[in-house]
Amino acid sequence: MVMEYHALIRLLEHLIAHQWTDRPVTIRMDCKHVVDQLNDIMRVKSPDLKPLYTKARVLMGAFENLVLEWIPREKNGEAHRGAGKKTPDI
Repeated sequence: MVMEYHALIRLLEHLIAHQWTDRPVTIRMDCKHVVDQLNDIMRVKSPDLKPLYTKARVLMGAFENLVLEWIPREKNGEAHRGAGKKTPDI
């Protein structure tokens, strides 16, 4: 889950830097635990995740209309195919 939090934080920072905070944003993730934690459905128990959770929540607060949704892994194949590749800086 650490990697998922880091990826989300990087995405949120990118969107903020490019002034997307006033636009409707929907982010779909296949890690149900992270989605449930950030939607305050599930508590963050791991001490390693708490700072990442806090940072993500702060960044999410910058958006006027941000929705975080869970998508089953099998429906998120394109993201997983690209996950192992080096991605350019965004």
